[in-house]
Amino acid sequence: MTPKQFNDRCIEQLRDARLEDRIAVIGSGPSSPYIAPIKTLQQQLCDSCGISTIPNEEFWALAERAHSKNPNEYYRVIRTTYGDTPHWQARTYDHIARLPVQGWVTFNYDDQLPTACFDVPGPLIDFSVYPAIGRQPYASPQEFLGAQKRLIALHGYCNDDNPDWEKQVILRTTDYNVHYIDNPAPLFIWWREMLLTAPCIFLGTSLKEPGLHRAIEHLMPEHRDRLEKMNHIHLINNQPDPMTLNYSAPGRSLFVINQVHYDPIDANFSGLIRILSEFSGLPFHRPIPRGTGPEPIKPTDTFSYS
Repeated sequence: MTPKQFNDRCIEQLRDARLEDRIAVIGSGPSSPYIAPIKTLQQQLCDSCGISTIPNEEFWALAERAHSKNPNEYYRVIRTTYGDTPHWQARTYDHIARLPVQGWVTFNYDDQLPTACFDVPGPLIDFSVYPAIGRQPYASPQEFLGAQKRLIALHGYCNDDNPDWEKQVILRTTDYNVHYIDNPAPLFIWWREMLLTAPCIFLGTSLKEPGLHRAIEHLMPEHRDRLEKMNHIHLINNQPDPMTLNYSAPGRSLFVINQVHYDPIDANFSGLIRILSEFSGLPFHRPIPRGTGPEPIKPTDTFSYS
């Protein structure tokens, strides 16, 4: 099977899955290359906080060690990484923001997806953030089934209106326990309701989120049949074996989330963008990058280098 045939099959699977009934759950994958990937953030935390990596250590455990060693540097790195972002926007988000879905949930802290959603013509999308600032409400799973499109940053957000946003994002083991495990565990309750309310499509995430894992693990004994009937989908990249040119068979993520595979084609994820373009209404070939760039340089400009 050629990469094109493989991705054509993916498109048909997504058509059959009825995106218009689904909630899109977005991870950090589409933010590349403009937002530091987890491996880069991991190295920055090690360098700034004075710790070393441990083989096979999960990121939330490394983040816990970095915070314990030097909390000031930990928060500085988080704020710099996700707050001081470039004006360019990964074009994948243009397509994601125009998918015919019920709404969007993002694990990301940067502003690329919200910016793309705000750029879409039509009614303004309701954007909310968890953890909420003061009494500011955040959208419940049931609200995603209403007429208004909704977007929620579920693990925090680089919010200019919140001077302490970097201290509220969910990254460390402690953060996950506070919001998913400790009473009243608002995010555990939130995901339990979402997973049983509407089918989700997970895009750009490895699904290594420990809080989500715990929520599904807790639901499995009594609600496995219901979870399976929801037909949650994990869109996951798959490249052929270099020797056999065969693709690996899809399986399940977190026990009950069905995998739909696609071939990214190249480092720019051209395969994914082509697939998304089938549903976004945007052409596959578009000028990149998009966004507000710097002013053109004029022959009469003078610059001070001091």
